[in-house]
Amino acid sequence: MQQTQPLVSAAEARRADDRAPQPPEEALEAEDDHLRRPPSLATRLRLRLASSRPSVACASAALASTALAALMLLASRREPLAPRPIPLVRLSNGVELPLLLLGTGATTWMNSSAAAAQVHAALLAGFPGVDTANHYRNQRGVARGIAAARAAGWSGRLWLQTKVEGCGASVDPRSRILSSNCFNGTYEAVLRNLEELGVERVDLTLLHSPPCVAGAAWVQPAPGWPGGCGGNPAADLIYPHRCDCAATEPCAMMREQWRALEAAYAAGLTRAIGVSNYCAACLACLAAGGGMAPHVNQFRLHAGMPGDDPAGLVGATQRYGAVVQAYQPLAHGEGSLLRDATLQQIGRAYGKSAAQVALRWVLQLGKPLVTSSESVRHMKSDLDVVDWELTEEHMKTLTALDTHPDDPTPMCVL
Repeated sequence: MQQTQPLVSAAEARRADDRAPQPPEEALEAEDDHLRRPPSLATRLRLRLASSRPSVACASAALASTALAALMLLASRREPLAPRPIPLVRLSNGVELPLLLLGTGATTWMNSSAAAAQVHAALLAGFPGVDTANHYRNQRGVARGIAAARAAGWSGRLWLQTKVEGCGASVDPRSRILSSNCFNGTYEAVLRNLEELGVERVDLTLLHSPPCVAGAAWVQPAPGWPGGCGGNPAADLIYPHRCDCAATEPCAMMREQWRALEAAYAAGLTRAIGVSNYCAACLACLAAGGGMAPHVNQFRLHAGMPGDDPAGLVGATQRYGAVVQAYQPLAHGEGSLLRDATLQQIGRAYGKSAAQVALRWVLQLGKPLVTSSESVRHMKSDLDVVDWELTEEHMKTLTALDTHPDDPTPMCVL
């Protein structure tokens, strides 16, 4: 069964340099220096342990954990212990959201140990906050990474946002947000998120997607989406394919989930609430139900889709008073925008990489974004996009680029 892509593309996060095992450096054929990287010290340590004689290998996991913790502590003493100054965007309730966040839904998906190392490194590199989700199954690792950064002296104001999966009929036994219990299941997931993250309140909670019930008439089956639902792993049928949010059943389910987020907001469990992968019909459904408008709508946005308002979803989101937050701002990683000739040419004019140009384009549109990497070097490179500007001509060129057509979300009917 084909697996669907996670919300933050795994291909995008192949820019990471410290996952194990890694091929030899001479086997890495990359034209862009942003893609060439020598094995990190952590990687070399893992490889050394993996090749040790049996008596050593049997203790490799414990040794690696201890040694990596020591390495992170040593690295923390050489890193700035506060986030870099990142511009903020004001939400409709006055809460200020950083324009740049670390995403944990790519290579650290379902891997709490990797998520802990990633978050620890990102905070010490200067990231102001983290995007995670209950369905990433790594939130306890996110919490450990935050705690490790604090222990190393990081003292910045942390932005922490998470998500609750859409209501439906997931076959994953860990998912309890069933179609017959959308309100209670959603509220319980909010509480579970707080427990896993070790906090009493988060800054932002999003509904991860419209609902999905496999085989329902209001979702469209497709390769990798059996019965119109998909997930990662593929058997975890959470995400809908082309949900018809105007249909009666999914609209009612979305409203129940939204009422649960409103209750969490009223209880002070989250400073803001929003949605992810919601199209115009989904937003209209919530609006017609009364109550609060979402503060944020997170969906895919990158150069080359083409245009700066793919499928009109940016405009629709803003008409409902919500801020657009982009995921997959590099499209699908090294096979796409990172090797795009236009972005590389523009980057040379500023001494920047294609990845930095792609991120800068989104930020210069005034849209906050979530990006992912496990490489400290690439984390720092990603942060180096806030204190310079693309010319108006280059912005127009990137906006008109149509080399990487994409949907802002495949999860509902646009």
